[in-house]
Amino acid sequence: MPKALSKSRYTLFRQCAKALWLRIYKPELQEIDASTQAAFERGNEVGDLAMQRFGDFVEVTTLKPDGGLDLKAMIDKTNEEMRKGTPVICEASFSVNGHYCAVDILRRTNGGWAIYEVKSSSFSLTDGDPRDLEKYVPDIAYQKWVLTQNGINVTGTYLVCLNKDYVRHDALDLQKLFVEIDMGDMIAEEYAHVPALADEAIKVINTPDEPEQDLWENCHKPYDCAFWDYCKRLHGIPEDEPTVFDLGGAVFSTKLKHYRAGRITFDDLLNEKLTDAQRRQVEC
Repeated sequence: MPKALSKSRYTLFRQCAKALWLRIYKPELQEIDASTQAAFERGNEVGDLAMQRFGDFVEVTTLKPDGGLDLKAMIDKTNEEMRKGTPVICEASFSVNGHYCAVDILRRTNGGWAIYEVKSSSFSLTDGDPRDLEKYVPDIAYQKWVLTQNGINVTGTYLVCLNKDYVRHDALDLQKLFVEIDMGDMIAEEYAHVPALADEAIKVINTPDEPEQDLWENCHKPYDCAFWDYCKRLHGIPEDEPTVFDLGGAVFSTKLKHYRAGRITFDDLLNEKLTDAQRRQVEC
């Protein structure tokens, strides 16, 4: 049976097709450090709080006996709750032609439904940089597309994240804890390309051949890739001595320039222009 696409798979594909393929076919190669695992757990806690932000809600999450998600049951429950006019549905699930997504919070509005994607990152409405939100664009655009393909009128697309300016005094105030950002304009360009990109992603996860991809900017953009160490080994980066990727005080793009020029080990960097601290690191 062909493998389906989800919003997490689509988002990973937008970062790197090879990473998506590895996630499907060689998941044992992932290296998830403690800080990343802690971020996952924090995200679950934030998600649970965000569900309560709009008052009463129905969560449709359903598990199989083996502990895995029962996607069909979740889709059926979502349809049932929408028919009933339930105002807030959490983990609302949809599928169309092998494309699946679960919406963190789906809220009924006049004439349709609004999507709320919840993230555990923090943002300030007073001095936050909108460019910091661009990494969430593929995720939200994909959800809107799947819902639209299901005949649902999506009246809004929003990002919900922690309010960087909130200072708690007494009881936790969920209205102040979170900020809500309208992502409609930001996702417009991505949304137009979702159909073609989703088809490409489907091809990637349904081919037995591992894609070729050299080390590149997206190894750490917008997220650190869990397959970074595997890909380094694949491209001949030594594991038993320091390399350019261990060079302190250098941005990743600079390290890539050295790598692409064939300067891999510290010995290769001895004649390069370095800061004093980098020179001491390399020579020692």
